[in-house]
Amino acid sequence: MVMTKNYLNLLNKEYSTKLYVILVASLMIAAILIFTFFNSKKEKILIDKITELENKYSISQTTIEHLRKKIAEIEQVLQSVPPPPDLKMNRIEDPVSHIKKDLIKRSDVIPYAGVLGGTMGFYDENRIHILNYKWVYAHFEDGHIGGEMLLEYDISEDGKINWKVIASFP
Repeated sequence: MVMTKNYLNLLNKEYSTKLYVILVASLMIAAILIFTFFNSKKEKILIDKITELENKYSISQTTIEHLRKKIAEIEQVLQSVPPPPDLKMNRIEDPVSHIKKDLIKRSDVIPYAGVLGGTMGFYDENRIHILNYKWVYAHFEDGHIGGEMLLEYDISEDGKINWKVIASFP
């Protein structure tokens, strides 16, 4: 009988050890499966978000390109419009050139700061358009970003130009 008890105890220990190993292995497999499931779920969510952002970026690029073409068309039309005849004032020989050159010197009227070390200014005389005896439409930039603005001007008797910003947008 003692021998049978010892044998049964040994058997129980062997089965409990095997059961313990099986239980630990099962838990490890379950943990791996759960981890894999949640990671694949997170991965799918991230892939969907990336796809959504890529689509938004593509739409934005298309819109930007469309707007650039429209701006180019408008500038082309503005270039073809002759300056108004009533600009011969205050004995200034070439008032259009005088107004453009004065504005190019006046970066202080631009209400936006440059970025990445750039300085906002009116750098392209061809993108300054004299609309009439009172208003100018001009492009400004710093080499990185830019914008447009509508300005009112007044030329004094001595040829000095006073500027007033009517509207601007970056």
